[in-house]
Amino acid sequence: MGVVERVSAFLTTWVERTQSAGILADWVIVILILFVLTLWIGSGCWASSIGEVRGHGPVKHFLLGLAAPGFYPVIILFALGVRKRRAPPPPSEEEQAKKQRKITVVGVPSASEKKAAAEVEAAQPKAVEKLQYGQEFFDELASEKRGGVGMVISYTGNKVRVSAILDVFPEVVSVEIEMPDGSRSKIRIPYAKIESCETP
Repeated sequence: MGVVERVSAFLTTWVERTQSAGILADWVIVILILFVLTLWIGSGCWASSIGEVRGHGPVKHFLLGLAAPGFYPVIILFALGVRKRRAPPPPSEEEQAKKQRKITVVGVPSASEKKAAAEVEAAQPKAVEKLQYGQEFFDELASEKRGGVGMVISYTGNKVRVSAILDVFPEVVSVEIEMPDGSRSKIRIPYAKIESCETP
């Protein structure tokens, strides 16, 4: 049986017994008593939480919050300073010795361990070689007399004719290209997507 069911059963039994005894409860008084109790306990809890957050003992402030409900929490909210937490004491020599004993010393790998590591390394795929068409390639091309004019770049299935290399970045090259209608457009092409470059 849960808490709600137990409370409900207790209240039902209490009401039935008081009615059978001829005692009629004044619900306004009952609600008022519950309200006052809630404020009283809430005052202690509020004072306790303020004290704990600011580094003081929560029990002492809980009791003082019950003794002066409402007033005490408001007062310490503005008056109670933050207590500096004490730094933990340095570990003793015995504790340091225990920690050093727990440290596992890693020895030199044996011949079998070296062989196993070499096999794992050989099984892994080789690193991808540096891109053929990268920043260095387009820097050199831009510094030439023609500056890449007339070059055809193929990337992701597209072919564009370059009329000028505008700027070279670490990951992309910015170029001006000729459109089919004769106009010009500026685009950025990532080096990773370039398939080929045909210079005139």
